[in-house]
Amino acid sequence: MREDRFETSIKPIPQELLPTAKGKAKIKRAATPALSVTERVNNFKEVEGGLTEVAALAETERCLNCALCSECLQCVGACDQNAVDHCMKDRTIELEVGSVILTPGFTEFAAEKKGEFGFGRYPNVLTSVQFERMLSASGPFEGHVIRPSDGKPARRIAWIQCVGSRDTRCGNEYCSSVCCMVSTKQALVAADHQPGLEATVFYMDVRAYGKDFDQYYERAKTQGVSYIKSIPSACCRSPALKI
Repeated sequence: MREDRFETSIKPIPQELLPTAKGKAKIKRAATPALSVTERVNNFKEVEGGLTEVAALAETERCLNCALCSECLQCVGACDQNAVDHCMKDRTIELEVGSVILTPGFTEFAAEKKGEFGFGRYPNVLTSVQFERMLSASGPFEGHVIRPSDGKPARRIAWIQCVGSRDTRCGNEYCSSVCCMVSTKQALVAADHQPGLEATVFYMDVRAYGKDFDQYYERAKTQGVSYIKSIPSACCRSPALKI
């Protein structure tokens, strides 16, 4: 820290309110837990975990509680993108745009709530987010479409739509608006990764409302993706096939 930082930048703050490291023992930063390389293979576990509540509280105790910026400029040196500017002032920018995209984000539905489909009990029942990771070349399965239960190539895959949406029992009466096209895209990509794959989509209504979405949906049907208008009541594991 700069020797004269308090005298030149944050006067007239009383001396007793200024931060000090006097009498404080140095404590190492809490390490974020992470899976080993071998533990990351063939599963969907988070590679980097978060701090526990106890560890997070202990980490906050390391802070000197400056209250106001002490102009030590340590944050400037730590930012590789040079995004910290202590001299920046408020400014208003007016931009002319053709459209505005709102991205509030979303909360993933807890598939365990629909226990009749076997998620969490049957290893081969995945959420769309997990299957997306399976298709990814940088994911835990390196893009190979396999059965998590035994690691063998998947030959038949069923997508069940509207699980957790358009369902008053789950508290989501609305359509998620993305699942129809997500499943269509996943079916086409999976068939490309696994030649001869039988892809079947069980749906309530196909809502392909975006630009050229309906053409994409029709293309999927011509490429072998089957669409069945129904909602399965449950998924049952076959003891003989063990899948």
